Amino acid sequence: MHLLNSIDGAIEHVLLFVPEHEAQIFSAVYSALINSLPSKTSVSLLVQTGAEVGIDYWDIPDNQRERMIILDAGDAAMTSWACDLFLAGAKSDEQKMLLATPSIERREDNRLPALLAEHGSTPIEYAAEPFEAGNFLISENHIFVGADSAVIAELEQDGREIVTIDAPDCPAEERRSVHHGDEKWQEVFHYHNKPETRQPIFHIDMFMTPAGPGSDGRERILVGDPAMAAQILHDPLHPLALAERFDTIAADLKARGFDAIRNPLPMIYMDNVDEQMRIWFYASSNNLLVQCSDVEGNIVWMPEYGHDNWPELTKTDEANREIWTNLGYEVRMIPDGQRLAENLGGLHCLTNVLKRG
Repeated sequence: MHLLNSIDGAIEHVLLFVPEHEAQIFSAVYSALINSLPSKTSVSLLVQTGAEVGIDYWDIPDNQRERMIILDAGDAAMTSWACDLFLAGAKSDEQKMLLATPSIERREDNRLPALLAEHGSTPIEYAAEPFEAGNFLISENHIFVGADSAVIAELEQDGREIVTIDAPDCPAEERRSVHHGDEKWQEVFHYHNKPETRQPIFHIDMFMTPAGPGSDGRERILVGDPAMAAQILHDPLHPLALAERFDTIAADLKARGFDAIRNPLPMIYMDNVDEQMRIWFYASSNNLLVQCSDVEGNIVWMPEYGHDNWPELTKTDEANREIWTNLGYEVRMIPDGQRLAENLGGLHCLTNVLKRG
């Protein structure tokens, strides 16, 4: 099986999952993304019962809605993260397919490959071992794999060099008791990291982005940098931001011959007043959608974080935009990035590109 490149080729077909609740809270994201995709791109929506009402209120004109293909997911209690269940690829130029994980631990996403197969648009095969596709990034000559993931047999069959992304001694999720005024709260750090992890964030697509070859022929890889973000925001670097782990990954990529470009990765928090809990997470501008195409143009769809509780993130939004512009890409900003990040995702997590030109 030859896996679909994460950036190369015009985006022609995208899969999105639409749960009932997220159809409303992510409405600005879904609307802006669909409206800004290339005109020839079709969009398949796997829709939970009840989400249709939210979709009706998306700010999408009729001519853009014509590209939307609605697929019924019934009552499956699904997440929005279409990226993780499938790796798109082909067995030949004519035989496109999706490689599905045989299991995944979140809501009822395990039901979705079979439901999608019933709609019959693309053949689906199951991998021999479970995987989460957010821990894989595919470029022209390399497959980047987070150290927490097993290298499934289907990756080895692809033929591209496998590069393991590893930062030893990364911490698992940690909770600390703190006083918030007169109340006793908990703070959560390294959100969703598992014990004995070797990654600073649970998926590499949260802090890495392939950007194609540079003028010197080296493959460019953006690697998030919490210290750079703190400097731009004129804030002290949080001691638990794991900046040195991201530095280790960038240095390792550079030693392997890649052009490791650093970009700001702010560490922010959300407060759950009802549960008296503050959860720290990253506002990732690495988790985005990339198109590198001589025909349809070089375009990046980037989540925007400078709104609501964190208006100051307009500074890091602009810095990330400038980095991609200098790399030769048009940047299309997608609003409400905080909503995605608070739910452990981003634009790359939200989308699964099934076909590129």
